[in-house]
Amino acid sequence: MVFMVFSLFGNPIHHVGVFCATDEQVPDIYKDEAYKLGSALYQAGHGLVTGGGNSGLMNAVVNGFAVHADTQHLRGVIPSVFKDYNVHHLKIPEGNLVWTDNIHQRLQTFHDRCETMVILPGGFGTLHELMDFIVPKQWGLHAKKIILLNIDHYWDYQLLQFKVMVEKNALKQKHLDLLYVVTSVEDCMEAIKTGCVAHDGLTDRYWEKKGL
Repeated sequence: MVFMVFSLFGNPIHHVGVFCATDEQVPDIYKDEAYKLGSALYQAGHGLVTGGGNSGLMNAVVNGFAVHADTQHLRGVIPSVFKDYNVHHLKIPEGNLVWTDNIHQRLQTFHDRCETMVILPGGFGTLHELMDFIVPKQWGLHAKKIILLNIDHYWDYQLLQFKVMVEKNALKQKHLDLLYVVTSVEDCMEAIKTGCVAHDGLTDRYWEKKGL
């Protein structure tokens, strides 16, 4: 059974998942933009789903959302292995924290609960999360929007690698185009409003040499 969450105006709440760094040593410009994103999501009437942590960009985006004092649509999803380390953000209501058995269950929870994903600067974990969404998107298994927020050129080299994949015929340009790339919170919020890029999924089998 699927339950829809509705806003005060009777419209379904659009939940945005945010993946990002939890390291406190990241530059302040990233934290500032993460905070700005969290606040903008609240003001736009969206729900926010994060990894639920209390450090780094994850802490900042939650604080930006929670500064408005209404946290009923603020959620965190954390593997239970961290439960004894008090890493969860205290501004997330206890009833809105989901403790999962493993990382795979955690990512599935994001798949189940979010309509849009936003990726901020981050490390291996953030890259893992990006790939976990972009690959099934490439295969046409979901229609969620995936937005890469390239703050201060953070993702430039990763995007260059993606372009190399296209140049070497390991990736189709139209599949790379499934990833929205923006450089500001304002552009990110606009991208959330727009429709998803159309794609053919498995009816266009990219691994076959078909001259597409």
